[in-house]
Amino acid sequence: MLNDHRLIYKQTLIFLDGCIIAFMCTAAYLFLCAVRQKSQQTANLLLVPVAILLCWHLLNFFKLYDAFRIKKDSDVIAIMLNTFLFETVLFAALVYISSSFLLAKSFFLFFGLLIGALLMEFLVLSVFFRRMRKQGLRQNVLVVGSGNRAKNFLESVNKHEEWGLNIVGIIDGEEKKVGEFILGHEIMGTLKEAPEIIHSHVVDEILFLVPRTWLSKIEGLVDFCETEGLRINLAVDHFNLKIAKSKSVNFYGLPLVNCSSDPAMSWQLGLKRVLDIILSAVGLVVMAPVFLMVALAVRGTSKGPVFFKQQRCTLHRRKFTLYKFRTMGVGAEDALQGLQKNNEMNGPAFKMTNDPRVTPLGKFLRKTSLDELPQLWNVLRGDMSIVGPRPPIPSEVNHYDNWHRRRLSMRPGLTCLWQISGRNQIVDFDQWMKLDLNYIDRWSFWLDIKIMFQTVPAVLFARGAK
Repeated sequence: MLNDHRLIYKQTLIFLDGCIIAFMCTAAYLFLCAVRQKSQQTANLLLVPVAILLCWHLLNFFKLYDAFRIKKDSDVIAIMLNTFLFETVLFAALVYISSSFLLAKSFFLFFGLLIGALLMEFLVLSVFFRRMRKQGLRQNVLVVGSGNRAKNFLESVNKHEEWGLNIVGIIDGEEKKVGEFILGHEIMGTLKEAPEIIHSHVVDEILFLVPRTWLSKIEGLVDFCETEGLRINLAVDHFNLKIAKSKSVNFYGLPLVNCSSDPAMSWQLGLKRVLDIILSAVGLVVMAPVFLMVALAVRGTSKGPVFFKQQRCTLHRRKFTLYKFRTMGVGAEDALQGLQKNNEMNGPAFKMTNDPRVTPLGKFLRKTSLDELPQLWNVLRGDMSIVGPRPPIPSEVNHYDNWHRRRLSMRPGLTCLWQISGRNQIVDFDQWMKLDLNYIDRWSFWLDIKIMFQTVPAVLFARGAK
């Protein structure tokens, strides 16, 4: 079975990676032993297995060895760079603890060489195995179905000879289609004739690309393939998803297809939360004097509490208490109903230039975004993130259109595309929602970093603030 060949390739890649990692880390150890005192050699030696296991784990974590037959070279390079980035961060922490700059220079140098060696090894193996597949190490696949999904698959196979797939033929449910060709591949028979076709040809795997209405029709053929020991592949993208992405998951032992339109749980989301904790904790400490001055100013210029507390919606409409420095007079929420006629936002949200409820100090705090500082506590608690759609009021959410609600699939934040795109200058509610959904669809950790940097001048120059 060609599955054995895939396994051999994967195991070969893992073994060679281990040899290269062990060689480079041992070289780093010997280098350190040559330039440092012998009393420190034992400590250096302990770093060798740590470095080997770390690098190996990161390569596997970033899915280097998954779907390697069709993995692009650019994907491999991205995985290598991510591995190097994480190693750099972890060893930077080690250097800080040990105060050994020699350790930093030597291991960072060898890690850089290691990534280069692994990349060269992967590319050489890819070229070697692709050539082997072209010369006959191929997988014979029988396709069941002749619809659009089957056509798209066959078109991809025709474009990528290096995948090593050989299409034996096509099985269809309609007898009148037998003998027709789809992109150079013959419809060889019907579902009833499939067992005979399988017996008369070399078939490694059978691929079902059929509509969901066919599930009962193919049950007998699936049973036959299982009895014969053929590998069965069943396409499960039965719905024309326009936004959500589907993937197979194991849900407590139950195989399922997961369809999700929000960012999937990944190392980047984990890193986003770590950054939220660090920045909010540092911000609360560093900005403590500013907190004190603003609190005294709020208390001294108007009656009422220092902080304004309000129920807002976070991830998937969970409710939490949002904190801000108070910028309005007491009873401001009760006066909102009488001001609705002056709403400048054509949607459920309320925006008004020169809102009479805002105090003179409140106007300054809003313009400088200082009123938002207490939300660092919300970020630290996990109610919010540094970057994300602004948290809405539950009463606003009640008036959302269905497509608006997808913005609640991401944890709300202090800043987002709306903040750096003019914020209060945007009076079209749908445009605001589209900015949030654009952020969700494009989300990555690096997009968050970019938005953070763009937020600084937006806040300093009060772009779009009222």
